[in-house]
Amino acid sequence: MHGQGRAVCDQLQLIREEKRNTNANKVLDNVRYVIVGDVHGSDVGLKEVLFAANVTTSPVGDCVWREDTININMDMDMDMDGGNGKGTIVIQVGDMVDRGPGALEAWKCLEDLDIQAGGEIESEGM
Repeated sequence: MHGQGRAVCDQLQLIREEKRNTNANKVLDNVRYVIVGDVHGSDVGLKEVLFAANVTTSPVGDCVWREDTININMDMDMDMDGGNGKGTIVIQVGDMVDRGPGALEAWKCLEDLDIQAGGEIESEGM
């Protein structure tokens, strides 16, 4: 099992590298960026930070975008698919699920937000 796990990790790393190279140096001036640091498996802390940053509707329960901050859908070239091009992009950096009792819930929270925004989760390191 350990060998298979390593192979999967290596394959994921190749996918991440390809995405990183595709989206390198693309920043939009007309959106708000919310950068979240190390989560360390704390879904409670993550939800509190997202709520304090006015991204979600509540610091507890399901992660739901605030209607007025949801980001519009963008394609890989970062061209706008509609709307006025304003919104919020949440970027999580650092360790996310390396320890802590809420690792799965933290991941689910970001995944739910990503689905609501019509995006695609890109992970550097889990």
